[in-house]
Amino acid sequence: MTTKTLRRILAVCFVAQFAGLLLYGYLLVVLVFAKNLRISWFLYEITEVVAFLALLIGCCISVYLFFKLQAKTEQLESKLDVASSRFHDVITDQFQAWGFTDAESEIGMLMIKGMSISEIAELRGRSQATVKAQNSSIYQKSGMNNRAQLVSYFVEELTSGF
Repeated sequence: MTTKTLRRILAVCFVAQFAGLLLYGYLLVVLVFAKNLRISWFLYEITEVVAFLALLIGCCISVYLFFKLQAKTEQLESKLDVASSRFHDVITDQFQAWGFTDAESEIGMLMIKGMSISEIAELRGRSQATVKAQNSSIYQKSGMNNRAQLVSYFVEELTSGF
């Protein structure tokens, strides 16, 4: 279902619910403020039925759209999981192609995620000097000069299909 179709359905839902509220509002005004003004029982009943149907249609459309959007959200989350997994695979494959050790691969992944040298050192239980040395090795093996180039390389991989 396209966004345009969803907008049209939501517009119908809004109109139906708004019509129902207007009709009920009209009845409220007539019954409370215009006690001397008599409306026929038939008109009163027709107004009640039309208002009820309009609100019922609006509610049904709302429930339908809720479930439709929930299914769309689940579908998009599934696609995002697949894309995320594939992106991780691309990074891992490239790290192997560059000849990274397991430690360098782990540090490279943490660097791409945006962690600082001190955070990586703390997480891995190593000194900052060790992490810096492994960073230098990562840059040398990958042919990159800094973290920004490394991240840019993988962003380019991710967006090359666009």
